[in-house]
Amino acid sequence: MPNVFLVNGDIAQKIIQQGKKEKTPFAHLEFDLSSSKATYSDIQKLKSKKGIIKITNLEVSSEIESHSVLLFSGKTDADERLNDDICRFILGLHSTVVEMKGREASSIEDLHLKVKEKRLKHLEDTDAFLMQREFKKFHNWADDRIVVLESELREAKKEEKEIDRNAMQEGLSTSEALQFQEALAKAKKKVSRLKREMFDREDEINEERDQMIAEAKQKLNRTITEEEVFSISFELI
Repeated sequence: MPNVFLVNGDIAQKIIQQGKKEKTPFAHLEFDLSSSKATYSDIQKLKSKKGIIKITNLEVSSEIESHSVLLFSGKTDADERLNDDICRFILGLHSTVVEMKGREASSIEDLHLKVKEKRLKHLEDTDAFLMQREFKKFHNWADDRIVVLESELREAKKEEKEIDRNAMQEGLSTSEALQFQEALAKAKKKVSRLKREMFDREDEINEERDQMIAEAKQKLNRTITEEEVFSISFELI
């Protein structure tokens, strides 16, 4: 069974980089469809078809991340579009380079532009979805942190009011009045401490939110580069 490598993996990237260094002028290849055991209809329909396939390596990079993907653009002479899987299938067949038969690589450019635009749109939509998901998770996490402190603060204020009310009772002995005042002082300090913690926690959350926004902006400052791997015309025999 042949090895399968992820495009973004180290081995696959080394292969791609080496491939881009090789001279790959436009050529015409005959692919032996009979060498495949595939029997499903989309493959059988390819018998005797001719067309063009173009492959490029698209890189989208920002300061904090990068995407690298191979773009497959293919169509038959009858203007039937070939998806990625079909292009990969054809290129995996036994082939022979034969004399050029008058085709031009430029005829694939309009289709390739659409493939590129679709891929970039997909990356943008994916990034937008992931960004929204991260902000939602952050929002829920921040709410949880604040809710706990808010609950503690409400209870502390409630306790402070209760002690204050008891301390104002008439007929208290000196000892009882002093005990209530000591308890009230502690209760007020607790309320003050929880308020400070609340403000500190809100400041921390705001700082983390600012950091997330800054990182999101960095992702928007992208550099898009594209290198052609090769273009071929083909015939399936």
